[in-house]
Amino acid sequence: MQEQNKIQTGSMTNINPSMMIYQHETIDMIDILIKLLRRKHILLWSLFFSLIAGVAYLYTKSRVYSYVTAIEIGSQMTETGTQVFFENAQTVKSKLNTAYIPQVLHNYAKTHPDNRQVKDLKFNVVVPKLSKLIVLRAQGKQNQSEMLLEIEQQIIDAVTKDHARILNVIRSSIFKKKADAEAELAYLQNEKVFDVTRKQLQAKLVTAQSEYDSILEPGLVKVKRKVLENTLKGVKNKLELLIDQGKKLSLDRVHLQKAETKISEKVEAIKQQIQQSFGKRDQAVKDVTNPTQAMTLLMIDSEIQQARRFLTKLEEQLFIKMANRLSKQEVLIKDNQRQQNATQDKIRKIELDLLNFDKKLNLEGAPVRADIEQVQAELSGIQVDRDRNIQQQVQKIQDLKIQIDNLSPTRSVAAPMQSLNPLGMGRFKTLAIFALLGIAIGFVLIVILEMTESARTRMKTLEKGRVN
Repeated sequence: MQEQNKIQTGSMTNINPSMMIYQHETIDMIDILIKLLRRKHILLWSLFFSLIAGVAYLYTKSRVYSYVTAIEIGSQMTETGTQVFFENAQTVKSKLNTAYIPQVLHNYAKTHPDNRQVKDLKFNVVVPKLSKLIVLRAQGKQNQSEMLLEIEQQIIDAVTKDHARILNVIRSSIFKKKADAEAELAYLQNEKVFDVTRKQLQAKLVTAQSEYDSILEPGLVKVKRKVLENTLKGVKNKLELLIDQGKKLSLDRVHLQKAETKISEKVEAIKQQIQQSFGKRDQAVKDVTNPTQAMTLLMIDSEIQQARRFLTKLEEQLFIKMANRLSKQEVLIKDNQRQQNATQDKIRKIELDLLNFDKKLNLEGAPVRADIEQVQAELSGIQVDRDRNIQQQVQKIQDLKIQIDNLSPTRSVAAPMQSLNPLGMGRFKTLAIFALLGIAIGFVLIVILEMTESARTRMKTLEKGRVN
């Protein structure tokens, strides 16, 4: 028996301590559960204190609420029925961030110098996608509710005041157009004005008809034709006179030419006579022997002198006077021919006018006839035009009234309001998180205690092994 104990003791002493540690480090879920149940009071106390801490947190923490309002941008309806907004949503957003919000906060801080919370306020401006609304949002505590709601309302007032100026300009323009349209409608509906217009057209028609009748009146047409015929006859008579005058001028030119020829022949004859006299004189000079021959020589010289004087007169008449008379005659003949040509052209024109007399009368009366037809058309359509214009003005006035009715000012969709629930998690969620935190802390404490106890046991075992 003692031997067996020694063997067992020896076998125990021969066990490797590392093997014992390995056996202790083996994880057993049942063992863990047993340990948790054995130390459940730690878990319960941890859960209890965590819930107490959560309740204390909920009662001591200040609740933060959301303060929201939405601004609808004003708009107008154009004549085509298209809605046009006073300003782009992004423009309004920029104005809010850079001008309205800082200005309102500055003014509020000046009027409430004891309130130091103003400088910590922050407003968020959001433009929802595909929307013309401006969402203004702020966060604050319950005791800041009155201040935040007042500031948001002042911001809305600043935007609406700016857009009210645009609205007034647009409204004034539409009212002016409406007043002009109503005045035009009253003018169109005035019977006296309509009668004046109608009588003016009737008078214009009478005048045009009289002018047309004066153009195509048979007696007057006959007179006009007779005038043309008499004019043609007179021009033809003038042409005959010019032709006769031209013939006479031609005969005078022939007579002058014949006279010129005769004078030329006389000049030649006198030249020959002078030449012969010079021959006789030369012969007489050679034969001068007595006083009788000398007398003959003197007579020959006298003849020569007379012939020369006569030759000079004939040459003057031939080369000066006769040339001038022939030149004037040529001028007269050419002028006569020119007058004949002009008269012939005038005759052709008058004959053409007589040929186209009826056609010309019709052409002359065509514009007047067109005026008559136009006035008649205006008279027949004046009532229709009046009714149409009146209907157009009535429709225009109705459209302007619709535009006035559809003028939408910039406004807040709803008054600034505080959210019903505070921001963040609710009470139950907060307590649940604290409960989970307590369980986690309890579990960590149990693990730490178990690890501490296991370490002590292991150290005792190692010390016993060293002693043996």
